[in-house]
Amino acid sequence: MTDLTPVDRETWLSEEERLSPRYRIDMPVLPYQRRASEGPDCIEVSRDSPLDLRQAAEMFGNAAKRECGYDFPLARALNFGEQRVWLLSAPRVNAVSFVAAGAVAFKLMDGVWELRWMYVHPFERGKQVIDFYWPRFVALYGDFTVQPPVTATAQAVLNRLGWTAHGPRSAA
Repeated sequence: MTDLTPVDRETWLSEEERLSPRYRIDMPVLPYQRRASEGPDCIEVSRDSPLDLRQAAEMFGNAAKRECGYDFPLARALNFGEQRVWLLSAPRVNAVSFVAAGAVAFKLMDGVWELRWMYVHPFERGKQVIDFYWPRFVALYGDFTVQPPVTATAQAVLNRLGWTAHGPRSAA
C-alpha cells in the first residue's frame, strides 16, 4: 500500500471502510471466565444481562438477518425483549476468555417454548456446535417448537437431531 498515490490510497481505504462492516462477522471475545474443566460452555443472555452480552447476541442476530434475508432485527441490545439468547462458545478455541461462535434464541409463546433463531459463525459450521448444546436446550425448554421459516441448513441440523417444527420427531 505504500506504493499507492495519496488519491489511490484514499480511494482504497474508503472502499475498505465501506465494505468491511457488510462482510465482517466477528467471534466476540467476552471477558467471562471459561470453565475449561467442563469443556465448551454457553452463556444465557436476557434483557437483564450486561450490555456486552446483549451486543454479542445482537451481532449474531444481525448476521442471521443478513444471511437469511429477514426484514427485522432478531435481537436488539437496547430493546432485548423477552427472548433468551444462548451465546455458544467456540469448542475448538482454548482461551481463558469466552469466545462466542454462535447464538440460539428461545421465547415463551402461549405457554410453549419456541426456538426463534440460531446462527453459527462460518468458521465453526460443520463442527456440530449446535449438537453439543442441544441436550441442554432440551433439558431447559422441553419439547419446544421451532418458529418457521427454517432454512435448508437449519432443517438439516434439526433432522440430524431428531427434531421437527413441532418438537421431537417421536412427539410430532
